[in-house]
Amino acid sequence: MADIRTVEFNSLPKIVRERFAAITIGTGEPAPLLSERTSTGTKILGLSFLAVVLAILVVAMVGAGIGSLWNDLAIHGPLHVILGYVPLVFVLAFVILVIVQRKVVGSPLPFQPGRYLFATDFVDARTGTLRIIPTKDLSDFKGTHMHTNNAYTHTQLNFVFGNVTEQFIIRGQDTAQAAINAFWDGQKALSAAAQAQDWQAIEKVDPFIECRRLGTWGSATPQPADDGPQVKPVPPLFRRRAVIAAVAAIVLSPLIALGRNFVSDQMMFASAKQIDTESSYGQYLDNGWRHISEAKLAQPIAAFREAKKDATVSKMRHVLKTYPGSSVEPDVRGALHGLYMKTFSDFRARASSADARMLPFMARLIDYLEKNDTATVRVVFSPPSTGTLAQADAFFQREYSRGGKIVEPISPYFEPKNSAPREGSIVSRLNTAFASIFPTDVLKLEQGAQGATGAKEPSISIAYVVGPSGRAYSSDDNLRVFVGIDVAFGMRMRIPSDANPFDFNLKVSPPERFGYRVRPGASQAEAAYNAMAERAFDEFTTKLQGVFFRNPPAK
Repeated sequence: MADIRTVEFNSLPKIVRERFAAITIGTGEPAPLLSERTSTGTKILGLSFLAVVLAILVVAMVGAGIGSLWNDLAIHGPLHVILGYVPLVFVLAFVILVIVQRKVVGSPLPFQPGRYLFATDFVDARTGTLRIIPTKDLSDFKGTHMHTNNAYTHTQLNFVFGNVTEQFIIRGQDTAQAAINAFWDGQKALSAAAQAQDWQAIEKVDPFIECRRLGTWGSATPQPADDGPQVKPVPPLFRRRAVIAAVAAIVLSPLIALGRNFVSDQMMFASAKQIDTESSYGQYLDNGWRHISEAKLAQPIAAFREAKKDATVSKMRHVLKTYPGSSVEPDVRGALHGLYMKTFSDFRARASSADARMLPFMARLIDYLEKNDTATVRVVFSPPSTGTLAQADAFFQREYSRGGKIVEPISPYFEPKNSAPREGSIVSRLNTAFASIFPTDVLKLEQGAQGATGAKEPSISIAYVVGPSGRAYSSDDNLRVFVGIDVAFGMRMRIPSDANPFDFNLKVSPPERFGYRVRPGASQAEAAYNAMAERAFDEFTTKLQGVFFRNPPAK
């Protein structure tokens, strides 16, 4: 193990301190065989660059999201202060204190800090505490010329003192070889001088000859009373620079964040007012804090202005639901009523006059939809019962089975799976007719479950029964009879709590002649009865549209 000596510079004798200080600045002897000096100017330059980088990071942190309505970083909260501002401000303050110390106080070291190799010792003098290793403890030496892409770059000189390795980097092979030769020549000369007890020769190569001659390296508590070079004590302000930087960070970071948030909030509100939309005020309300009451007053006004541009019931309803009791509520309700009145006026211009009850009923229906914030009118079908269809089949069998002909029953073709598409077609075509006048946020038809009642909402109930029309149709082979059918429809429109429903009855029959197409795998009976039923439902839909419209929309 190397005999490493740790010595406080101030504890050394005055003559040793003066000599070592002169050696490190190049005015004394012996000159080091190898040296790696630390430039204080370079340190200040590097620290200044680091301070600039840290200042830029602080500015970037402050500027992140500032004034942006749509950025979650617009307002910085406690976590931003703790995890972002405090660490950055702490490091920045610490670096600034180090720079100030260097500039104001100067280097506390009276010598040029660095690492030095003499014939007698290796000295690490980067601080006021010197680390000295005698060269007699050298156990190994390695000099390696380094290359990159077969081109020489530098030489590494590794001096191994037991379990400690000290490395020097030298540029230039010749310089490196000269340094190696000088070191080994110095070792030979030192050995020869020691054997010959030539103390003058040893003094010329040993910077610590006085310490060795006196057998002392100074006191344990260095307090030199002489006027020789000394490591100056660091003023208390700079000794506690970490504590001062921490206090500065803890105090300044919240203040910086608060000031930054104040500016950001002002910018956000100015941006919200400039954009002046419902969403811009909403974004401010999500993140802002100083103009909350003003934004809450302005938001419904902006929303109403946008709703007036769209001129739709749904937009007006949105304003009423989102901002109940706002300053614009009376105006919104007036505009909403105007939209309903305009829609009804458009309908009246195209309404049928066939039934004098229809127009007053529709006026009451529109009034109900407006007051109850709904647009849905439920359409409910009540198809003929299975028993009714069975009775009809029995009647057809008695009347038309003469001559051994087979009478095809009708009941299978009015089951729900066959009736549902026809019923859906009625609702679809009625919706198309109404949609030409009424926007879907004013009135829309929705099909309900069969037989369901709609006492709590406006509804259209359509019931229908199937009976013989008095006509019969023969199959292509003349062995089957398809009974002509009449479909009687009864429709009733209801408004909750309205004692005057609007109802009427319609009866439709198939034409004397009609065609049908038999699909692959289907029977003639299915094709015939489906064709008759579809024609009956189509005719009902056409007549139903005629009840409401003077010129019903084309199918």
